[in-house]
Formats: sequence, structure tokens, C-alpha cells
Amino acid sequence: MELTSLDLWDINQVSKRTNIKVSTLRKFVACNEIPFCKFGRLVRFEPEAIIEWVNVNKRNDAHTKCVSLTKSNAPDNNTLFDVPAVGLKNNL
Repeated sequence: MELTSLDLWDINQVSKRTNIKVSTLRKFVACNEIPFCKFGRLVRFEPEAIIEWVNVNKRNDAHTKCVSLTKSNAPDNNTLFDVPAVGLKNNL
């Protein structure tokens, strides 16, 4: 992608626009999981590339409510937690 505009975002701008923590964005940069430009130690982001990255990585079920499973709300109250592991001692 060729640079046609000097409008580049820094990591704080990407964080504000995407609501992703700066620390998470830094991990994405370190693992090459997000498009970025690096100038020496400076990391910058092309707005169009970030918008495309967000759209590509969007989950279709993002509107689904997340529920944390605990022993009290697990199905049958035994299904997920009380199944013995084969070959392991039961230290519970």
C-alpha cells in the first residue's frame, strides 16, 4: 500500500478509535497481527488499514452476550466440572 496521505495515527489514537488497550495493541504489533508502519522506534498506523483490519476481524456474533460459566450456572451442574480425567489422579 502506497502512502498518499500524511494522516497516520499513533498508538493512542488507534486505542481511542478502536477501544482496544494500548498494551494489547503493542502485543498485536509485536506479533505482526495488526497493520503498522515503523520509522525507527516510532510505530504509526494508516487509518484505512486499521479500518479494514477491524472489519476483517469482526466477529459475526459480536452482539452475543458473553456469559462466564461457573459451577452454579453450568448445564446440569455436573457436565463441565465433575467429569473425571482419564489417567489423572482426582485431586479435587
